[in-house]
Amino acid sequence: MPSNHPKSININNMHYTTTTPVQATLPPHATLVVLVDPISTTCRIAQEISKRGHHLGALWTKRYAGDSPEQREKRSPSKYGCSGLRYKVELQEGRDLTWDDAANSDESIEIIMAVVKEASRSRNLHIVGCIPGSGLTRASRLADALSAKLGLSTCLAAPSSYSACSSPISAVLLPLLFLAASESPGKMMMDVRNKKTQQNLLKAAGLRSIRQVCATSLNTSITHFLENEKYPIVVKPAYKSQGGIKLCRTKSEATDHFLDLISSGSGNNVEVICQEYLRGTELIVDHVTHHSKHKTCMVWKYDKRPANGERGVYFGMIPVESNSHEASLVIPYVRHCLEALGVQNGPSHAECILTAGGPVLVELNIRAHGGDGSWSHLAKALTGGYSQIEASVDAWLDPEAFDQLPDVPRSPFQAHGLQGKRLVCSRTFLN
Repeated sequence: MPSNHPKSININNMHYTTTTPVQATLPPHATLVVLVDPISTTCRIAQEISKRGHHLGALWTKRYAGDSPEQREKRSPSKYGCSGLRYKVELQEGRDLTWDDAANSDESIEIIMAVVKEASRSRNLHIVGCIPGSGLTRASRLADALSAKLGLSTCLAAPSSYSACSSPISAVLLPLLFLAASESPGKMMMDVRNKKTQQNLLKAAGLRSIRQVCATSLNTSITHFLENEKYPIVVKPAYKSQGGIKLCRTKSEATDHFLDLISSGSGNNVEVICQEYLRGTELIVDHVTHHSKHKTCMVWKYDKRPANGERGVYFGMIPVESNSHEASLVIPYVRHCLEALGVQNGPSHAECILTAGGPVLVELNIRAHGGDGSWSHLAKALTGGYSQIEASVDAWLDPEAFDQLPDVPRSPFQAHGLQGKRLVCSRTFLN
């Protein structure tokens, strides 16, 4: 232990009395948790993992790997308010490993696993977790594939909706689902993080889903939808990480935005979705799951109002009591969605619209609530001591602690508050 360390750490009792990064004080034979693309709120999760006595490893996929200033900044924990965070192991795609995610072959995963295990073994570390650090498909798929090979918990299992569903759509989509675990652990043939796929799975499970069409070109199905759907409609890429979500009020506007999104793909066959516009209250439901047991960490209501010539500008988030009428409708629905999409471990962040006919899922992100975890201090005050961040670490690394968490946050809340956003409502010229 360094001589200048100001205070000691009692690892056995998990009692920490220092702000010095825990990794610098751990014994030489210790545990390692690997995070794939640990950005945004995952840095807060990494901090919590470190506080509990584990070393941290970062595996960066090609989106964040590299030596450009922008890439280095995205990898820096200080960007996400975690300046004291240190990684014991850092690996980059392209520099330390390669991965053909299109093929997603067992051989490719085995090679990556060998690199990760050697990096941990050379530092006398034992891998106890492999966690996706972002909602991006490649990071999540890689984390799940490595977890399966290492005998660790994965985020996703085969979605439940087709095991008991005999609808025509299930018969079409069933062959595209996950391979059986006995044949190829962690290998995924259908990406349930794709928003089009999510809605198809909900429909197959008998849950309320959104009317939509999806294509890589302006084909007849898209044209028919644009001509017959009630406006406004939403036009967006199939993956949220691609941005470009727009509410279109005319067929001409929708067609132009559709073509703009297609052309932005640079020949990569970008899938674009056209879907009905849902009217109602926009709610966020944050869960953490352990072995398919779902626990609600918080329900939020978006505060959206007209501003700067736009109809729905975000002013902030308002916490929703778990015993409220809104929560009583949306929590069971989201849990059914989690089951339909096969979420079995880790945090999730569901965006729903509570319409006159009930809740409807807009999309489910299989990751923690974003915003760099800026909401976590408020959440801990409201619940009396925990947020989705602490619950996520419990689910991955301390199942007994997870079992002790309440099924939903206690009501009434233990504090009062909301999250506000800074909004510029006038034109200002700066010299």
